[in-house]
Amino acid sequence: MKKNIVLLTLACIVVHVSFAQQQLKVSSSNIIQYKEDKNSVEYSFQAAVSLLHQATNGMYKNGEWKLINESTDKLNQTHYKFQLYYNDAIVLYHRYTVHVENGKVKSLSGDASGEALPVKSNGISEKECLSAVLQVLNGRTYMWEDTASEQHLKLEQNDAHATYYPKGTKVYLLAENQLKIAWQFTVYAKEPLFKKTVIIDASNKNILATYEDLHDVSVAGTAVTKYSGTQTIEVDSLSPTNFILHDQTRGNGIRTWDLNTATSYNNAQDFTDTDNYWNNFNANQDEVATDAHWGAMMTYDYLLSVHNRNSIDGNGFALNNYVHFNNALAFWDGYRMTYGDGDASMSAPTTVDIAGHEISHGLTEFTADLIFQNESGALNESFSDIFGTAIEFYAKPTTANWLLGDETGYTIRDMANPGAFGDPNCYLGNNWHTGPGDFGGVHSNSGVQNFWFYLLTN
Repeated sequence: MKKNIVLLTLACIVVHVSFAQQQLKVSSSNIIQYKEDKNSVEYSFQAAVSLLHQATNGMYKNGEWKLINESTDKLNQTHYKFQLYYNDAIVLYHRYTVHVENGKVKSLSGDASGEALPVKSNGISEKECLSAVLQVLNGRTYMWEDTASEQHLKLEQNDAHATYYPKGTKVYLLAENQLKIAWQFTVYAKEPLFKKTVIIDASNKNILATYEDLHDVSVAGTAVTKYSGTQTIEVDSLSPTNFILHDQTRGNGIRTWDLNTATSYNNAQDFTDTDNYWNNFNANQDEVATDAHWGAMMTYDYLLSVHNRNSIDGNGFALNNYVHFNNALAFWDGYRMTYGDGDASMSAPTTVDIAGHEISHGLTEFTADLIFQNESGALNESFSDIFGTAIEFYAKPTTANWLLGDETGYTIRDMANPGAFGDPNCYLGNNWHTGPGDFGGVHSNSGVQNFWFYLLTN
């Protein structure tokens, strides 16, 4: 398998391409008009499309590059993200972004790979493949089986049709040196807790890939927070003596819920206060609710003021926090942030850097969508460390540092010195993780880009 990879735009590639007859279709390209200048070292949009065709080695002559996202940054560069489709189905992991400035292509980044390989025909239904997936995952209780959780999802998402029940998506995937037709499912289990994306061969029900979707770390009232002192927070006033942790001034809202050590989101209740002075230190650690709430506020403000982005999806995505989960973890699950109460080694993981870290997994999901496995997973985890730390410096500039989670009593990683916690600081260097553990080293190998960002920043 031939593979052409460009990561980020750290390496800008200028490629000489011919203006041969184009074999691939490009959806929505008619909305982009560029003046072709063959004497320039920068190439037209159509030349970029030709490069996309070359990158796939002519593999998909009937394929179609569909424009799935367009954004313009503060440098006035426009970025067009394309996804490759074949027979109206996604070819997984085949995306390119065309970076344009002043009407001309400056560089491309992405991943497209493969040779002219036969396509395995499908014959197994979505229902049969889902049954096989559930048999392999062997969850005791799935989220869609819990009526209360299903009802709460509809309430939370403001969508009467919202459901946890897995909907199969037909996809193509290069596996075992063949281009295979497959079904892709996302399965969310309540007990034991997991959320996984599974890709299953539609010709023989073999599992082709499994990815983890719970991105975790082990680990205007006045709020007296546990970790960040006294801060001003936005809340909702239901009456002069009844306030809840609901900020309606940022995007589509920030809301912080109390799970009361339960694992079902339907059990969540609002945190309330009678005088809007949130000094809620008690045996239940209710004070950490305002840490989570303020951390989400700071994350939203950072994205808006520094990157001109309206929440993690650019469209005001509502940030829902759930505190007092019956587990020591903090995690993002594609819908919300969930925080446990810690354990013997650490207090509740609701510090502003951890809050920023978890919410940034959602940012990655809405942008690069890096699979949480192996090197892409290490980049995913590292971007959360980077944004979490940047948000900490934004929110608490006088006390911020390069440690992750240190305020809980248990430091997870050191971006300035990854080796201090057994993580690598260079690619394939000392402490480089190999093997299947930790989803292929996502939490350890993140040290490489973490250290790069520390050096770059300083």
